[in-house]
Amino acid sequence: MLLSTVYDRQQMLMMTTHELIHILGFSKDLFSKWSDCSMSDAPGVGCPLWAQVTNKDAHGQQRMYSPTVRRQMRRHLGCSDDDCGVPLENMGAASLPSSHWEARTLYSSIMTAAPGPPTLSLLDPLTLAALEDTGWYRVTHHAAQVLLWGKGQGHDFGLTSTCDDPSSRFFCLGSGSGCHHWHKDKGFCETDVFLEGCRVYKPFANGSECWKEENARISRELIRTGEAYGAESRCFFANLSKEQDKEPAASPLEGRCYRHRCQTQGCFDVMVGSSPWITCPQGNTIEVPGYKGILECPEGRLCLDTQPLIFGSAMSPTQAPLMDFELLSHNASGSAEIIWTGDGKRLPVEKPGDVVALVVSACAVWIAVISICFYCWWRARSRIFPREQENSREIATHEL
Repeated sequence: MLLSTVYDRQQMLMMTTHELIHILGFSKDLFSKWSDCSMSDAPGVGCPLWAQVTNKDAHGQQRMYSPTVRRQMRRHLGCSDDDCGVPLENMGAASLPSSHWEARTLYSSIMTAAPGPPTLSLLDPLTLAALEDTGWYRVTHHAAQVLLWGKGQGHDFGLTSTCDDPSSRFFCLGSGSGCHHWHKDKGFCETDVFLEGCRVYKPFANGSECWKEENARISRELIRTGEAYGAESRCFFANLSKEQDKEPAASPLEGRCYRHRCQTQGCFDVMVGSSPWITCPQGNTIEVPGYKGILECPEGRLCLDTQPLIFGSAMSPTQAPLMDFELLSHNASGSAEIIWTGDGKRLPVEKPGDVVALVVSACAVWIAVISICFYCWWRARSRIFPREQENSREIATHEL
């Protein structure tokens, strides 16, 4: 996380939170000290150590099997077998536990080895579950953000042997353009060292964000495709072009930016160019009057909830982003979030600053750890070099 020479405030906030979570207990060097405090009245008081927090699965990869983590993983992937733990990053010594989640399984989590940009990283339920299983904290689980990656995909999701499935809704094949799985950004199908050959749509280096109006460049191409950039825009797989355009209608689907609006939970409309709003049924394709080609309506990705991102300048993948969003400034501004009611209506609601409290507490722990380390170092130095200090005092006395 310390490879770049340029950081903005949101990047620093995300990086600091990542490191503080390590300090709070998410570290391979601390797994053996995690405690079972399920029967204790207070965290960390009179709690026995867990017999085993991590172990190898049938494929030889280390997984975390602590109770809350396993329960959350079963809920997330929809698996029910005993081997449904969370895989840990297996780069390097694969036989040893790692201090990070496996990127193929929890892509977009803040606790992968190389988190993405702040606008596309989140504090996920599995990470909060791990902090609870340390035995040192009571965790407010509703502070976690919605993890879309791999939702309901079963135990084998994220394996190198399954990520090349052409029907996957999360991985991709080849090197074409498409949409990041949150549908906020355009991207290319790429891999990296942590994905180990599996490929995902990664945002372009510049101008990938559909929700940034400044990324729009008035050109014949935008007029031809009917694309629009701004807070209401999301990325859709499409090959739409004006009917009078000479380009073949059967051109490959690619990532395009179009305006969308939420109707009810999980239901949304799309606008292409100056067309009227068109209902976009999840998991289906639509045609647009005045255009040839189709637009795919993603299933289970848009208008699901309205949780804010902690680190980035956009809201969650399911609602229009707030520009220049930051954790503290959002809470201080009085901006209301939106929740869905059972009848599909939207109501404003204020969310408590649980994550702010977590970061502040972690900062206090960090300062305490540094102070203790400095004190121990000074005491050790005093024991190792007592004669040197005595000589220094004698010289000082002699000079006086």
